[in-house]
Amino acid sequence: MTDQTKKQNTDSVSLIDIIDTLLGHFRLIVTTVTSIAVLTIIILFLITPTYQASLIMVNNENNSSGGSGGAGLDALSGLAGLAGITLPSGQAANKTETIIATLQSRIFLEQFIEKNNLMPKLYEEYWDSETQSWDTDSPPSLWGGVNQISNMITVDFNKRTPVIRVNLENENPIYAAEWLNKLIKQLDDHLRKKAIAQTESSLEFLEMEVGNTNLVTQQNVLYKLILDQKTNNMMANVSKEYAISVIDPAVVPRNKFTPKKLIGLIIGIIVGFVLSIILILYKEFKDKFAEKISI
Repeated sequence: MTDQTKKQNTDSVSLIDIIDTLLGHFRLIVTTVTSIAVLTIIILFLITPTYQASLIMVNNENNSSGGSGGAGLDALSGLAGLAGITLPSGQAANKTETIIATLQSRIFLEQFIEKNNLMPKLYEEYWDSETQSWDTDSPPSLWGGVNQISNMITVDFNKRTPVIRVNLENENPIYAAEWLNKLIKQLDDHLRKKAIAQTESSLEFLEMEVGNTNLVTQQNVLYKLILDQKTNNMMANVSKEYAISVIDPAVVPRNKFTPKKLIGLIIGIIVGFVLSIILILYKEFKDKFAEKISI
């Protein structure tokens, strides 16, 4: 029993033993942590820095299609749906989501790239500025350009408020601010043209329906819908900012967004410390295992 107790005491490891073991390999810990930290710093300096421009805008929900038809509109909600008219029902959150979905859509980003001729800037390494042509047998595709732009854009919003924050990250700080401002301007123009086309189509349908009914009540509701659509059409044509209003436009960022060198260095130090402990424990386990085999 005494021999078994001695063996258990010999095999057990206390916190003091662990600390003594680590202190005994202090040089290895310092060397490992320093090496990983230096390697991390080198990598951080080799990474191409990026800059992030930000823009704050709000959803102009009052300019969206749909009027105040009241109870009369409820009677013809199905007809309004056929005409492509959205009746008022507190849909600010849905409109915000529609704006964001349009911003991130492939077709809109393709139009943005083509209108601003961004492919040469997205793939500068393959573009010959002197000949104004691609310096490669396989020019980059528009699909690839859309993926690049899409990866640059991030959107933050709260469904309870109409405020939307859009960020664009790029290696060139001037591009980051310039592209973001142009992007939001073109987004508003895109939504404006879509609204005008929708109201014109709705007006054509409603005017046709007025001639197809002899009921005064339905005619009054139809005239109300027509008035609402004409108001929406006018707002879309005359409003400088139709679907969205920019509260804080993007400016050229001064500070680098990535890499975050301090955070990277701290992570490198932690990784180096953990790695050194693993090496020490492995060495101690290997030595003790070798002693048991020799016995």
